[in-house]
Amino acid sequence: MRRVAPARAGEGTVRENTAPPRPHELHTTPLGAARLCKNLGFAPQDVMRQCIRCIAQPGAVYQRRGKNWYITSADCEFVVNAGSGTVITAHRRPPPQNGS
Repeated sequence: MRRVAPARAGEGTVRENTAPPRPHELHTTPLGAARLCKNLGFAPQDVMRQCIRCIAQPGAVYQRRGKNWYITSADCEFVVNAGSGTVITAHRRPPPQNGS
C-alpha cells in the first residue's frame, strides 16, 4: 500500500481528493529521460524501468504539492506531474548521517 504523507508547513497546497499515480502509468519525455539519466546515473535504454522500480518500492511516500507529486523512495526523490503522469526530474537522496 502506498503511503500519502501530509504536507509540512510552508510546502504549498496538498489536494487530498486525488489518487497518487500508478507506477505502470508513468512516462517521461526525451529531455526528461536525459535529465533522469544524468541525475540518477541510469542507462538510457532502461531509465523508466529503473525509475518505476524505485517508485514501486513498498516504503515509497507520495506527497501532492500543487500540480506535482513528490515521490520519495529509499534512495531517490521523483517529481511527477499530477495531471499527465510525466516524470519531470529526480534526485538521489543523501545517505543517512551516522551519529558521529
